[in-house]
Amino acid sequence: MTFPSTLFIDTCIFEEHNFNFDSKGIVALLNAIRNLKLTLLLPDPTQREIRKHLEVRSREASAFLQKAQKAAPFLASLDEWNAKFAEEHFRHILWGRGFQQFEGSYKNFSLQQLNYNGVQIETVMNWYTFEIPPFESGKVSDSGSAVGSVNKI
Repeated sequence: MTFPSTLFIDTCIFEEHNFNFDSKGIVALLNAIRNLKLTLLLPDPTQREIRKHLEVRSREASAFLQKAQKAAPFLASLDEWNAKFAEEHFRHILWGRGFQQFEGSYKNFSLQQLNYNGVQIETVMNWYTFEIPPFESGKVSDSGSAVGSVNKI
């Protein structure tokens, strides 16, 4: 049986697991394919999208913790409560931890980061203008069409 040599994990997979890169589902997936010696493709837009999701979730979590301390100031007296939880910059700490987990999730792969070199923007914009897959009816369609289109670039 032959296996592909490359793998792309779409952001929606991480989203299903709330960007918990240590979740049972993601760990099971990574363990199942660990010995296949795959190259993980990481396009710049995907990496940016993951970073943005982590930033938004970190900001929301930090705001939640700040609100909790305002609503229940006695939290600060608990040994388990860290004063940093209520600080604005704590979101950066959360984001850093999330991104460390993300980077750790692909440590067993040969990583191929994909940038925009070689992408012909005029060709992509023509696809968009004339509603050629992956741009149908002015919207990005399912990734199946996009995969075929990426091969054309």
